[in-house]
Amino acid sequence: MATGLALFRLTRAPSLLWILCVGGTLTYQLAMMQLGWRGWEDQWRAFSFLPLAALMIVLGMRLDLRRYALESLPFVWIGFLVACIAWFAYASRGFPLRHFVELEHGEEPQLSMALGGLVALGLGIVAMRLPTPRMEQFSVVALLTAPVSVLLSLSVLVHDALRTYEVVLPLACFAFVCLSVLMQRKNLLYSGAGYLTIATYQITRNHFLEEPVWPFLVAGIGLSIAVASLVLPALRAHTRARAGA
Repeated sequence: MATGLALFRLTRAPSLLWILCVGGTLTYQLAMMQLGWRGWEDQWRAFSFLPLAALMIVLGMRLDLRRYALESLPFVWIGFLVACIAWFAYASRGFPLRHFVELEHGEEPQLSMALGGLVALGLGIVAMRLPTPRMEQFSVVALLTAPVSVLLSLSVLVHDALRTYEVVLPLACFAFVCLSVLMQRKNLLYSGAGYLTIATYQITRNHFLEEPVWPFLVAGIGLSIAVASLVLPALRAHTRARAGA
């Protein structure tokens, strides 16, 4: 870390900041070890890296807004990677939900993962609103992480045949599709619409495993979506033409 900082001060090469960020992360871990980090419970060891990740992301965004685009990259991307790994380890123990509630079927890990996806969605929206190309690129990754985390987590609960989440998962898919329209983001559209077919398969498999109805149901839903995608724009154009006349 000290070497990276010294070389950066001498050369002003932004690439050296990658060394500085990695070294800073390792130094942070060593400092936490001196505070007894190894003796902490697993969830608290994972949680301890989240403040560092948040600080790096905020610092990277500030640098980018001040037109230090190349200098901001290591802080944003390494911070986001550290945040994803730390949240995965934290949520896999069922936290933060287990701080507040104990659920009957032990859904806390999956719902905590989904909560992390919502945090990534918020981060992506913030990055998208910042008027810089680097943050625009970062928002694409953050907004892709959100539906993957949320939908995969809910899909695990549907696989366990928990009825409540058989309703929640399709609604979450539709929510991401609606967000894609509002935010003009194709990655949200593809994630939501694509995973809707998987959700339909999972739900019909849970209830119609021994019957041939589920292939026809999946095909019918797909056909309905295809027809709607063709008919609705034509209807909208016809309505606008009549209003203009």
